[in-house]
Amino acid sequence: MHQREVIAAGGGTLTDSLHLVWAFVHLVLMLLMIGFGAAAFGKGFRIFSAAIVLLFIVFGILTTKESAGIQANLPTPHIGIWERINIGAYMLWIIVFAIVLVRRNNKLA
Repeated sequence: MHQREVIAAGGGTLTDSLHLVWAFVHLVLMLLMIGFGAAAFGKGFRIFSAAIVLLFIVFGILTTKESAGIQANLPTPHIGIWERINIGAYMLWIIVFAIVLVRRNNKLA
């Protein structure tokens, strides 16, 4: 993705559009994985998964609200924080999912 000044000056290219497309595809795949994981394990993990999805929604809305400032070359002081909270929540879900899988496999052995 190009720097903000380039995008604001109309210099965005296909790579900038593809950045958004791949981010959306990645989000859909993450939500599918969380959904299948939540369905496979107990109530506690389903609640945890729902909380992670709620975080995605809240901080996704905050990111979207600020993203208009990128093309207009306006300050977006928190957009990076909102994005990192989302990816951090996803990584936390992966860690907890891995722990749940290891514990289940240890019980089966």
